[in-house]
Amino acid sequence: TMAMPMAEGGARAPGATMRLTYYFDVVSPYSAFSWAVIQRYKDVWGFELVLRPVFLGGLMQLSGNKPPGLLPARAAYMVEDLRRNARFFEVPLLPMPANFLSEAARGVMQCQRLLCAALTRSDLQRTEALVTELTSRIHLDASFRDEGNNVLINDALLLEALEASGFSTEEAQALLNRVASPEVKDALKSNTAEAAEIGAFGSPTMLVELDACGEAGRSTRESRSPEQFLVFGSDRFEQLAFMTGKTWFGPNLGRRNSNVGTSSARYMMSRPRL
Repeated sequence: TMAMPMAEGGARAPGATMRLTYYFDVVSPYSAFSWAVIQRYKDVWGFELVLRPVFLGGLMQLSGNKPPGLLPARAAYMVEDLRRNARFFEVPLLPMPANFLSEAARGVMQCQRLLCAALTRSDLQRTEALVTELTSRIHLDASFRDEGNNVLINDALLLEALEASGFSTEEAQALLNRVASPEVKDALKSNTAEAAEIGAFGSPTMLVELDACGEAGRSTRESRSPEQFLVFGSDRFEQLAFMTGKTWFGPNLGRRNSNVGTSSARYMMSRPRL
């Protein structure tokens, strides 16, 4: 059992400072689901959000993991799983791009570097908006797919996403120009190495810290305290709420169920058609 102070019912006593360090690559469709939940719950749960863009291919290599698309049984399962999750999270995900494991995987590195460049401006609000805009263009907006269902990641897409996030044309171009800089490349490499160091093996991964103090995201598996724990995937938010004493209303706060417990919710899923 976890050596963590527990409130009645097994949940962490409410009122503690909570920090969520989010290791992610926008190429991951499951990160699209987790990002939607984070945006919906950030103010409700009142946690500090720390963004750590990573390169998923590099993280898998460091951790010894493999893309699910390379495992035939898992790839077939994932098609149906993504459809169910799209309905459950109310995130209208498009089918996986045909070039997901080739051009898209390489092109998305530019997205991740762009996010690292944006974070150097210490402008979290617009960087969060940029995560949303990039996620939309890769996973939700069919206008960025060609007739063969290939997602087209290029400078035009990046500039448009930047401007939609609130950056001026001049700021957007300046950030795009920094994508190839050694500083930005090193930042993405550092984030990816840090993710592997703390025990991450895919995207999304969240390091949850209660009574957070000090630098975010520097605990390893060996040094992690009982007030810190690692969460992988988009389907652990109810568990996260239970462990932190937060209230879980289901993946979409707009569809709250009236019978909600202190740290977990009984949630009835409607079936919107995509």
